[in-house]
Amino acid sequence: MLSSHTNSSLLRGRAPPLPPPLPPVKRIHFYKPKPPARAGVPSQRLQLGSTNRKKFHPTAAALSKTAKKVEKNANIMLEASRKYDHFHPNLYNNRNPESYRFLQSVNIINRTEVFREFAKRIPKGAHHHIHFNSALSPLFLVKEARDIQDMYIKSSLPLTDVESLVKCTIEFDIMTEAAVNSKNSEIVKKFTPNGLLQAVAWSQLQGKSGGIVIFNREYLPFSWVRYKDFQTNFQEKWRERFEVEFGTRFPSNYKEICAFQNQETQHREGKELEAKLQEGMPLNNPTLPQSKQTLPVEAWLAHKLIFTEHAGMDYNRYTRAFVIDCVHDGISVPEIRPNFMQANFLKKFDSRGRFTGDLVKNIELVGIIKHEYERTVEFLQRPGGLLRRANGAKKLFLLKIIYCTPRTFSPDEIETALQECRDMYKIYPDLIAGFDLVGQELQISEMKNENGDVVGYRRLGLLSNFQKHLLEFQVDTEQRIPFLFHCGETIAPDGLVENLKVALCTLPNVLRLGHGFSLRSYPELMDVVKSRDICIETCPTSNEILHLISTCADHPIKQFMGYGMACSVNSDNGTPFKTSLSHDFYQVLMGNEHADLFTWKELARNSLVYSCVQHQETREALLEEFDHDWEEACRAIVYGGAARNSQSHL
Repeated sequence: MLSSHTNSSLLRGRAPPLPPPLPPVKRIHFYKPKPPARAGVPSQRLQLGSTNRKKFHPTAAALSKTAKKVEKNANIMLEASRKYDHFHPNLYNNRNPESYRFLQSVNIINRTEVFREFAKRIPKGAHHHIHFNSALSPLFLVKEARDIQDMYIKSSLPLTDVESLVKCTIEFDIMTEAAVNSKNSEIVKKFTPNGLLQAVAWSQLQGKSGGIVIFNREYLPFSWVRYKDFQTNFQEKWRERFEVEFGTRFPSNYKEICAFQNQETQHREGKELEAKLQEGMPLNNPTLPQSKQTLPVEAWLAHKLIFTEHAGMDYNRYTRAFVIDCVHDGISVPEIRPNFMQANFLKKFDSRGRFTGDLVKNIELVGIIKHEYERTVEFLQRPGGLLRRANGAKKLFLLKIIYCTPRTFSPDEIETALQECRDMYKIYPDLIAGFDLVGQELQISEMKNENGDVVGYRRLGLLSNFQKHLLEFQVDTEQRIPFLFHCGETIAPDGLVENLKVALCTLPNVLRLGHGFSLRSYPELMDVVKSRDICIETCPTSNEILHLISTCADHPIKQFMGYGMACSVNSDNGTPFKTSLSHDFYQVLMGNEHADLFTWKELARNSLVYSCVQHQETREALLEEFDHDWEEACRAIVYGGAARNSQSHL
């Protein structure tokens, strides 16, 4: 007898049409190397190898099944707050995803309950991917730069209006006063003979405080002015105090200057990029679309200041502020990435704060970081400190340094960098944790003959250029330094998959990959990541701001996690993007409707499991502390009065 749910076509005596057959699944045969043996690695590191590490990072689904009641209640409250945020017109929602951009909404995000009461409160474990030179807020950098007596600034245009701020090229440098006078004299000689600008006006303006020169229409382009004077006279031009307005708010005509892209623009630029690569044309940066970056003015200025100020800042104060910032954000193992290269050496100053002309080398810089990190942690672990529990126990806090150097260097320069990394490890074995190559993953430069004619093109930035040196680096049985390469931070065509293949299929001891964004296009490489138990350092907010994705919902982290790959969440560059690790946790939650509190927990535990902590006992102690802090955070959420759906302050 036919049931009431029988198909109507059967009742009429006709069989329903069969669905079209599914296309056969083409099996991709791809070389999957076995996890390489790590020669010389102590037994406690091998115990956390690819076979045993998996048991330390259960999935979010498994964590939810074994969760305590307080965690489940906190998850219910989080879901209620998230649903409220979805109705805010300037926050991410599925109804109008294209209306959301992080930099436009970050000030609103900072006031949401999901961010304040949940993302900020939870412990986050380790921070895998943070560039140390751009880790703190823009406001901190501006205040620090003001105290550098010999910091100078120059512009390609007089900064007379907002339009000039957008079009100009700003540069910073730390020089002696004699060097500045010499360079400015050359500029006067260059412009005056052609009648472009009057030297008389220059000399008159120099007699004033100095900083106002750059805001005057008669300012000589590229002439240097003292940065302290620049900040002092900022108020005269914009009628606001620079340090107050920087990083908080600006006059109405000086707020965010952004140019957002849509998917069609990205697709068009990707096609243009592919054509240039096929033609072998030189390209400045094929890793990202060649477009205007989405940066507010305060972050834009800080971005230009970062690397110059790095050379002159008080690294003791910077390290101290960074450690305190990590503790406030729930980070227990920050793994920082300073840029180690000769052009990045610190500059020495005398007792009056004036540049002496001498440099602090990389190995000395590591010593400065180590000294201030240990000193700050010791202070914070005192009774009543941020790293002291109510029962008197001290919280664990470990800082690690990942040696970074540009991948556009020559093979000889990379070999020198690898040797310096070895030397640093011998002196600081508990601090140096890994080796990374940063920068553009592919840069095509011209090769010229003696006559200056272009005879070909050179591909820079590829891991294959240094494959021999990288293999030799791991052969040394005394080294236990894993690779943590930047790889796959691109939406460029297939030409850039070479770096992923070299890292995943050729090089041993690869613990993590930075970004790994383009892996989503290569399922066979995702299989290799799983088989080698490599963690992906995802950076959702950075990828959105740099136009790899339109919104947080487009990020492949949910694809990676669904595929069974280990992932962590990271902020990449906090200074120019105005982000913290809490912001990236917020982005992961809001961009995935299936994410919840236990997704956060899985990501945070992964960060500890795949951290560069060498000893199993220390790692297990960190995981035990994390579980304790996680439960305490959930109790604070449930019983601490996180008012659900009460966000009238927005």
